[in-house]
Amino acid sequence: MERVLGTFFSAMTAGVFLSIPQQAYSFSLGIRPAAGLDMLTIPGVRISRLDDGSALTAEQQLARNFVYFGADVMVTPFEKGALSISALLGFRASSAKTAGAVMSDALSLSYIPIGASVDFALQKFRASVFAAYDLGMSPKLTLTESETKIETPVPLTGLSRLHFGAAGEFFVLPSLSLFAEGGFVTGSYTNADAPITLTLGSGADATKVESKVVGGTNKISGFTVGGGLSYYIPAPASQRGAVKAETKPPQKKGSKPAPKKAKPKPSPSEGEG
Repeated sequence: MERVLGTFFSAMTAGVFLSIPQQAYSFSLGIRPAAGLDMLTIPGVRISRLDDGSALTAEQQLARNFVYFGADVMVTPFEKGALSISALLGFRASSAKTAGAVMSDALSLSYIPIGASVDFALQKFRASVFAAYDLGMSPKLTLTESETKIETPVPLTGLSRLHFGAAGEFFVLPSLSLFAEGGFVTGSYTNADAPITLTLGSGADATKVESKVVGGTNKISGFTVGGGLSYYIPAPASQRGAVKAETKPPQKKGSKPAPKKAKPKPSPSEGEG
């Protein structure tokens, strides 16, 4: 008896799992390679002489365009019809250069975005609003003397930013989409007081000046735009209707629907009662 019941429940469990269609899963995982532009306002590097404290570079806000590359992994644990809520984890690497009369510099900023989004789908289009905390990783600032081309690295710490925005994606296939995104970013980083030796002038007029990079917290703010591809495993819930339509076998040409069975007429004995 126990063997019979065990065989029955095993067959029933297997049948339940085999009968669950793809459309029943409320989960998807997306991989999003992306590229774009961070249009940020960042304070210029401040340098002063050690002997008299005079400034060698002016304090100013610089508009810089950082080209970024990266990718996100987006997990959607909740999907109901057209609405979904997703969590994202990614990586961004960006860099920008600027030229000055005394010093040029190259700034490289990398982030790990951690955030969430709310998504709404309408047929093959899906719109999202998102928020993320971008944790900074190993920021690098390299100063280059404009005349001598001598390079000096300057340590940076405490890089982080907040990122708010919106995205739209168009599904070319149930699991593949093209997307574009844009948003506002704000954050900061700190550069330590770093001693440097500058060579001012060239040739016989060249003089070495002991200087320092003025430390402090630097605020950054601006806008970011970009785009890329998204691939989902399995397809998002809003696109699974398309999957079902594609997998449904087409009706053969010239075939006629099966005729409806006529209801049996009641016998005379049934009608007399």
